[in-house]
Amino acid sequence: MTLREYLQRRHQPLTPTQVSKILKQVLQTLQFLHNCYEVRLSQSMRTGIGHGNLNLDSILLVHNETQSPFDEEDEQFSIYLSRIALWENLIDSLESERNHPSLSKKAFQQDLEDLGRVSYLLSGGKQEIPYQDFQWHQHCHPELKNFILRLYSGEFKRASDAHRELLKLPLDRPLEPISAN
Repeated sequence: MTLREYLQRRHQPLTPTQVSKILKQVLQTLQFLHNCYEVRLSQSMRTGIGHGNLNLDSILLVHNETQSPFDEEDEQFSIYLSRIALWENLIDSLESERNHPSLSKKAFQQDLEDLGRVSYLLSGGKQEIPYQDFQWHQHCHPELKNFILRLYSGEFKRASDAHRELLKLPLDRPLEPISAN
């Protein structure tokens, strides 16, 4: 199912651990697409392609095993990216394949920003712009929120940098209650 369908079935935001698991898998896939995939065009060759179409409908979630319905944190799933823009628009762009947007470095940056938007929505974001969503700012795990905002704002230039930073997040640490002084 798509992440949009998964969110609709849940009727609530994902936990920080679940968002982190999805981010890890998507970032690993983007690392591969951005760095390892060779595209041969006429006389030239380019390394890496951008997904160019990253959203709640182009990310698929597949459950790996049956589990207790009460064990959300240990939910086992695999994430797949579909509807890669290069392939979807290939016929339209045969004449301008050298300049296809999915083959530019801007596409790599846009993939990371789009992933920021997706993770914002997964973590309970409701507004058009995360910076204006005061309820999300109050309820989202602070470490995850800061990471999502960094993705969304384009602070990360490479998927590998974002992946490395994500692995450092202390999401398993309980949150300290906010005291009213």
